[in-house]
Amino acid sequence: MVDPTSRQYQLREDAGMNFDSEGFGDIQGCYVIACTTHYGEVGDYIDWVLADGSTLHTIIGDIKSSGDSNWSEYGHIYGNSLNVIEFVVDYNTWYPSHVNPGNPSCHPEWAGLIQSYENIGNYWTGVLPVGNETFYIVKGYRYSMSGNYNVMYIASRQGDNYLYFNDENFFRIKPDGSGLQVYYLDKQNWVNSSLITDISVGTFKVSSSNSGGTVSTNANVERAVIWMIDKVTNEYITYSQSYRNLKNPYGSSYDCSSFVITGFYMGGLDADATYTGNMKAAFEDLGFTWIPGSYFDSADCVRGDILIKQFDPGGHTQVYIGNNQDVNCGSTPAGVQSHAPDNYGRGWDGILRLV
Repeated sequence: MVDPTSRQYQLREDAGMNFDSEGFGDIQGCYVIACTTHYGEVGDYIDWVLADGSTLHTIIGDIKSSGDSNWSEYGHIYGNSLNVIEFVVDYNTWYPSHVNPGNPSCHPEWAGLIQSYENIGNYWTGVLPVGNETFYIVKGYRYSMSGNYNVMYIASRQGDNYLYFNDENFFRIKPDGSGLQVYYLDKQNWVNSSLITDISVGTFKVSSSNSGGTVSTNANVERAVIWMIDKVTNEYITYSQSYRNLKNPYGSSYDCSSFVITGFYMGGLDADATYTGNMKAAFEDLGFTWIPGSYFDSADCVRGDILIKQFDPGGHTQVYIGNNQDVNCGSTPAGVQSHAPDNYGRGWDGILRLV
């Protein structure tokens, strides 16, 4: 009996029991497989590079049992062979006589050695390593009772093919070929929305040349950096302590700390911080490491590092984006500028870094 609390059961319920024309389990064009947890957990997408150089796109639907006598960390051992992948198939069409994959009459190319593998994301979270993910830039026009706003979000396609983006109403969109459908969450029900109109969706691939710096090793940090760069590049952002739009993505005025806090909030890192003086503790609670020091040359920094001068006089924060550049909302207009290694002669207190 299948445990209804298990990930295996949840994946089957959420994705359905789908089989391709050959009888292989299929979720979003990926073969459903079983392997050991060395490679990932149920719901993880795994790309395998095979001996002939081809790539096999799969999703983990089950985990090989460690209770089997021939189990190993990497798969089941059969004599001098190691079975890494087992395929989930349609019982009704495969048994009792269907030949197994890897044999001459059934995908013989799958019989060779596996050259490498890469865990590229998860069915439920949709988080992919930066460099492999296509981000979606969603721009449009938002109407509310308090005013009208231009909207810009960065989102990634989730397991159900919707694009989810960070908003107080938890909007999601689905470019389904018949026009963009926009929904928001109302008491756990998805309702078609009239709050956002005229949205267009564009895509770009994160790469080492994007926005002047190598990509961050953390996907959330990279999203934050991209949001901040896009915000100051495509909008006229003014510096203001009186109208500092803390965690408001459609604001046109921020001070240095509200801009950085909002940027990481848009990247999916919601720090309980309100100004430079409490950013250190709040970001440490999210797993950031504090690196103390007063002078940080570009060689000491990685993309996404938050530079902080915590307290007056001279409290300030900005973010290193690579290629000897920072993104900064310390004056009007906010923008990308040459890296400041020492807070303009007054010294930093340190760097917050998440890897």
